Amino acid sequence: MLLPFGIPTVESSRLDSTGPSTTMPKRLRVLVSAYFCSPYKGSESGLGWNIVSRMARHHDVTVLCGDLRSEQPTLCDLERYKNEHGLPPGLTILHVPPGRDVRLLNQIHGWPGLWFVYYEAYRRWQKAAFRAAERHHREQPFDLVHHLNIIGYREPGYLWQLGIPFFWGPVSGAPVVPSAFLADFSPAQKLRWITRNLINTVQKRGTARCLRAARTAERIWTVSREDREMVCKLWGVEAEAMLETGVKTPDEAVRPLQKQPGEPLRLVWSGIFLGIKALPLV
Repeated sequence: MLLPFGIPTVESSRLDSTGPSTTMPKRLRVLVSAYFCSPYKGSESGLGWNIVSRMARHHDVTVLCGDLRSEQPTLCDLERYKNEHGLPPGLTILHVPPGRDVRLLNQIHGWPGLWFVYYEAYRRWQKAAFRAAERHHREQPFDLVHHLNIIGYREPGYLWQLGIPFFWGPVSGAPVVPSAFLADFSPAQKLRWITRNLINTVQKRGTARCLRAARTAERIWTVSREDREMVCKLWGVEAEAMLETGVKTPDEAVRPLQKQPGEPLRLVWSGIFLGIKALPLV
């Protein structure tokens, strides 16, 4: 049996006093790294919350989450939900607060041209998260660990070093922004994404830690064709395609909208107004 993202259940036998043995799925102790995790936000925060809260129906899930900002919005959201609804059974929250150095680096990354400093702040948070995971793993071992988000390939964290089955994904970030699209970007956004394209061309060949994490993983999921090619061709590791968001609908439920001649087309935009979101393409 496969759960979300293909995590297997382990079958165990139970001897009932009134009859023969039956087979039941065993609840595993699963550690999930979901830095972004909130029931009140979309994007990666929604991905984190939706996966771990539903996985907890089948397994005992401990989610590692955190913040880089001193306001700790993730912690505030989870405390609010806990007070209003209570946490789902089987779900334990392990929030790792930012250290002083992490908070300082996160502030610096907001300065013009220093957006890349964010990754160092996040790396240091991941190091603190690994130390917290090690302590909990020694006290009560986990059966497996899954690095869920942030989904960018640059930072796999350190949980693959725990010595238990490691799952990674969805992984994204390999595609570059086509130069033809940059015309619609603001000057600041052009500088950001041209720089990112150049760095990405080098980085996606894999840092030592990315390669070690990928080659340790039991399974890797990737979002786009470029992400899968990066993992398979550049890193030499098998990967499966999986979109991290979206829904499936029955074919019969999809009916093209018929509009009358002259009737205006009205669109709803759900997202922020950045060049990378490509609203002009609509």
